[in-house]
This record gives sequence, structure tokens and C-alpha cells, in this order.
Amino acid sequence: MKKTTIIKIAYIVFLSYALQLRWTELDNQAYARLDSIGDYGGLILGAPWRFILLAGMVPFLIELLNGAKLIPVPIWIIYGFAGASFFWSIDPLRTAGGIVDLSLFLGYTLLSIRFLGPKVVLKLLWGFGVAVILLSVVLAIAGDQHVLMSATHAGKWRGLFNHKNVFAPFVATILLITLYGSKILEIGRLFKLMIAALCVVCLIFAQSSSSSVAAIAAIVIMQFASFPLESKPLRILAYTALVGVIAVGSILVSNALDLIVEGVGRDLTLSGRTAIWGGAFPYTLAAPFGYGFRTSGGEQIILAIRAYSGWAIANSVHNVYLNMALDIGWLPSLLFAAWLLSRMWVIDTNANFLVARLLSGFCALHFIVGMTEVIGGVYSSIHLLGVLWGTVALNASKQSTVPADGLSSIKIATDTA
Repeated sequence: MKKTTIIKIAYIVFLSYALQLRWTELDNQAYARLDSIGDYGGLILGAPWRFILLAGMVPFLIELLNGAKLIPVPIWIIYGFAGASFFWSIDPLRTAGGIVDLSLFLGYTLLSIRFLGPKVVLKLLWGFGVAVILLSVVLAIAGDQHVLMSATHAGKWRGLFNHKNVFAPFVATILLITLYGSKILEIGRLFKLMIAALCVVCLIFAQSSSSSVAAIAAIVIMQFASFPLESKPLRILAYTALVGVIAVGSILVSNALDLIVEGVGRDLTLSGRTAIWGGAFPYTLAAPFGYGFRTSGGEQIILAIRAYSGWAIANSVHNVYLNMALDIGWLPSLLFAAWLLSRMWVIDTNANFLVARLLSGFCALHFIVGMTEVIGGVYSSIHLLGVLWGTVALNASKQSTVPADGLSSIKIATDTA
């Protein structure tokens, strides 16, 4: 069997494990009523697979070491904090598992791009995502409880995941790839519109405001990047103007916040999230370097946010940056947020434009979803894979360390969303 075929199979297995697909009639909102900590099961590929996948990287150790420079420094700094936190973690085994998972994300992104090229990897990621969405839709229409929420969010679509707020950003990521990566994927316009429409339907029935807002913002940013301005100074000026408009607009909007928030069926506490944040924040100051990667501060945080917010079924802090601060401190958390923001700007309009534009959208989605959910950050998610794919692909193209994949023939001047 060819090495590239082995890598493709391994990458699909990795996706099945890393994205935490589940086959269970319980969702984590219902489970939170029973137990604040733990795992209700249903993983299609469970924890043992992390070690199988880790072992699968061993034969490629030299390639991984050679490709390490393709991972940006901020990610390595965060990885260092995560690794070091093992020594003071309140749950060393959980932290060790989290470190292995992050290693798998980095390792399989590097291996797949180095051996297969960015185009093939994106096709695998997108094809896998579309397959999961199609199966989720069929089961949801049939009324199968394996893909529907129960309890508080009864009837909302959660797909093959533990919650609608995991399914929705998954769908949003596939939507972005479909709309803005169609030339890389080499799919026809009609098929592109069909898949995009299916994604929109899923977002509607998932009813996740965070993901819907994040998807719209990502599309705006990617469309802004598509303006045919090839001059770097002009693009910098345009982005600076955009930031200014957003800043002024935010000030103006804040004066009418009550009306706007209530007008879209929300409240100023973001469904109790502000109280949850208030209950968790003091614990980040009590442990400047966190309580250990992937621990989220442990059971004490769950009890604290429930007591502070009065929300008896709260089972997370609903903010990925706060969650990262609880894990490894505010320094790496804010570093990651700043790095995401910096990658939303697309200044160069060279042959790598399509990859850079997709990366800007992934970063925008990743950044915004994380503001009200714990989906994102450096934790397992398809949009983290998108961010890593775009970053490694861009860095690799500069060093010519990946196979030719045809991306060099596509310019901004001939591109349309």
C-alpha cells in the first residue's frame, strides 16, 4: 500500500476520533442534570484510539521534526504551557490526554499536508464533514434521537455530536469551505449551492446563535478580503478603515444594546453567561498558571458557576478564553486570541490568496464562537483543524515543502466567492 494511501486512511480515522462523533440518545445538556463531571459515553471512537493514532505517528517522527517549523511560534508557546501544566494539574491523567489530543492535531495536520498537499487535505476534511452532515440530516428528518437534543433544547439538531453548539460550528466550517474553497475543491457551482443550502438549513434547525453570528461575520470578513485591491498599502488602509468602522459602530450600538439584543430574542446576560463568567473569573486569578490543561478548573468551577449564576445545569464556563485561562493561565489564552485576530487580515494577493482567505474565515469563526462557548481555542474542533490547515499550508508553500497541488494557478483577480 502506498504511503499516501496510508496517510489518507489515518487522517480519516483521526477525524473520526478527534471531532468526537457520538452515537448516543443522551446529549450533554441532559447529562448535566445527572452529574456535573464525567462522560456519558457514546463516542464512536473512544479514548484508546488516541494511543493508536499516537503510535501511528511514530514511523514519521523525522518528518514531524522537520515540519515542526511550519507550526507558528504562538501555538508552540501554548503547547509548552499545556505540557508544563501536567506537573501542577489537579487531574494529571485528564491533562495528559489533552496534551496527546493537541499533539495529534498538530501531528496529523503536518503529516497530511507534507505528504498529500493542502488541496487533498482540504478535500478530505470537507468530504468527511459533508458526509457527517448528510447522515445527520437524514436521521434528524427521521426523528432519530441520536441526532436531536433533549431536555432544555428538545428537538434542536445536534447531529452526531454531544450538543447543538458543537454541531453548529462544525456545519459553519463546512459552509465556509463550500463557499470560499470551491475552486480548491474543484466542485461545480450547482453542487456548491446545494451543499451550502444544506448547511444553512442545519444552522437554522440547530438554533445556535453563537455559530450563526460567527458564520455571518466570517463571511463578511472573507468577502471583504475578496475586494480586487492588489496593492498592499491600499489593503492595509482598507482593513484599518474596517477596524475603525467596527470600533465606532460598537460604540454607537452599545447605546442601543437593550433594544438590539432583545430584538433578536436574547437578553443582556446572554442566557445567563455573564453570571457564569462572573462566578469563574476569580478562580483564574487564584491560579495564574491554571489548574491543568483540559481540566477547566475541575468540579469546583462547576459548583461555583452554578451557585453564582443560579443555573443548575450549567456544565461549562461558556467562554473558551476563560476556559483556557482556567487551564493554563491568561497569558497563553490572550496570546491565542491575539494571534487569531492577526490572521484575519489578508494583505497578500499572491498565488496563496485562496488559502489565506479561508484561513481568515476559519480564524474569525474560531474567535467569535469562543466568546460564548467552550468550543474552539486549542481544544478539539473542526475549525481548529481549519486554522491549522491554513497556517501550515501557507508556511509550507513559502518553503516549497509540499507537493504541487495546482493552487499556484489561482489569482485573486480571477476569483469569485
